[in-house]
Amino acid sequence: MRWLILVFLFLGMLINWIDKSVTGYAVLWIMEELNMGYIEWGLSGSLFFWCYAIVALFGGSISDKIGVKKLLTILLIVWSVLQFSVAFIATVPLFLLYRCLLGAFEGPFTPTSYNSITKWFGPESRGKANSILISGGILGGTLCVPLIVWALESYEWRMTFVISGVISLIWVVLWVTFAKEEPVSPVEKLYFEEALPKLRVKELLDVLRQPACYLTLLALFAAFWVLSWTSIWMPAYLLQVIKLSPVQVGYAAMAVGLASVTVSISVSSFSDHLFKKTQSDRKSRVLVLAVSLLLSAVCLWSITVNQSTIGVIIAIGLASGFAMVALSVPIPFLMNFMPRRKGLMGSITVSSYNLGGVVAPIITGWILDAYKDNLSFAYNASLLIIACFFVITAVLLAIFVNPDRPKEKGNLSYSIEATNQ
Repeated sequence: MRWLILVFLFLGMLINWIDKSVTGYAVLWIMEELNMGYIEWGLSGSLFFWCYAIVALFGGSISDKIGVKKLLTILLIVWSVLQFSVAFIATVPLFLLYRCLLGAFEGPFTPTSYNSITKWFGPESRGKANSILISGGILGGTLCVPLIVWALESYEWRMTFVISGVISLIWVVLWVTFAKEEPVSPVEKLYFEEALPKLRVKELLDVLRQPACYLTLLALFAAFWVLSWTSIWMPAYLLQVIKLSPVQVGYAAMAVGLASVTVSISVSSFSDHLFKKTQSDRKSRVLVLAVSLLLSAVCLWSITVNQSTIGVIIAIGLASGFAMVALSVPIPFLMNFMPRRKGLMGSITVSSYNLGGVVAPIITGWILDAYKDNLSFAYNASLLIIACFFVITAVLLAIFVNPDRPKEKGNLSYSIEATNQ
């Protein structure tokens, strides 16, 4: 059953990112029809991630109370309704409202999914399971792009949003019919069924002030910066700078998605293997994450010096793949900081990294608007900013983060994990 649940979560994440990506690949149609400029387009992306991050902060904790199955059912139904509503949008304010609402109702999905994985998978396999979950998002935003582009060119752009809404409804029917909600073991079942005490602010602050927590959250923020750039600005970059056609952009995005998923799952599987061998979060999670961020920075820099079509596609795919590692590898030890509130910890995690999605679109929009006469320089500048941030974050992780220290662990959670093993 746990693999069936993971398939559902994977497909839900895929739909989540299809809903985001339809907007990105319809950029030229939407900007022209609604008369939007670069700053307004960047604002629409930032508003989405603002609402995503704010609501995600509470979404995971809601799943602790009402359950994963019920919450995900509600979310997917609302996604469908919002996608249908695009058929009636004719002004910029309505489009911005749509983006805000979609962000708000997509926000709780990822922390709720993380919460579900901690119940169904043991610590030795959560890195890979989380990577598969996140891969659904990347594939939804890239592998499905040829179909998205085909739909955009074959039908009026609004119809593509309606189609994605229908897909959400199909997921809901299957999820309600087949999904179950059970903990990973009888030990955790007894543990999580105990009455949950009221959260103390001091308890939360004690967790957040630990270097292993706040620096890892910074790494997730940095990683999502490049992933949101890929989702919102990569289509325009490939169209305007690399001079690809819309159909070519679709296939390029598919190649980027396949490369990034392959890299992410491979590195996450290696991280799980290293954890089994060493039982060290620092060696298997933190250092693997730091190296991945450095490799992603190198790939981003290479885009600015080699803008051949093949070179750019390979570099974006590798950069995204190494950045995706941040959304899977450190999650197991982050969730263990608050073992009885893993939904809340998942919410904090998702909100933190989605702030990167708030910053990236608007900063890139400002740069493009300031240098609209030299778009190649503007896009390169946006990529170099991310690369520098990655290098700084990787160094901080390698020097200061050691979750193996007793004071930086959720001790109760580790005793439970040991019992499960």
